[in-house]
Amino acid sequence: MTLLRHKQKSSLISIVALALLLGFLWVYVDKDTTPILEKTPSQEVPDFFMRNMRTLNCDQTGQLEQVLTANKLDSYSKGKRSDLKSPAIDLYHQQKEPTWQITAKSGIVRNQGKRVDLNKNVVIHNTDSSYQLKAEELTVYPKKNIAENNSLTTILSPQGTTTAVGIKTNLKQEHTILK
Repeated sequence: MTLLRHKQKSSLISIVALALLLGFLWVYVDKDTTPILEKTPSQEVPDFFMRNMRTLNCDQTGQLEQVLTANKLDSYSKGKRSDLKSPAIDLYHQQKEPTWQITAKSGIVRNQGKRVDLNKNVVIHNTDSSYQLKAEELTVYPKKNIAENNSLTTILSPQGTTTAVGIKTNLKQEHTILK
């Protein structure tokens, strides 16, 4: 009698374990993924990478428009996104020297360079350093010569210091709108 109860308990435990295993497999196999092998962004492997990179972009006439340098570039999703470490962007306006220089600790290039999201200690200054803009984040549209954000920004100029939450700057016309 005791042996029969012991076998019933063992069978019941086996059935419950099997049901749990089948439930687990049904949930994760149906999604075509497993929690252990699921990729997180930090595990994402770049399509290609560059170290100490420098790219030059010119207009249709061959005039230099911008220079992008970075200590490290990791490109993902076939060029749709590139992560930058210590990026610097020099913007030119029909001159041999850059008109504006933009630096940050990190950045993300999106849409084949049409948009650059810069993060941490972002600084924009003109070449004579009479105008300087500092922020923790900034989105730059290099082809349009526009820089904007919705975060705390400090502007230093000969006229004084201005602080704003959100700006839009036209770098070609040297005009800044406070939001």
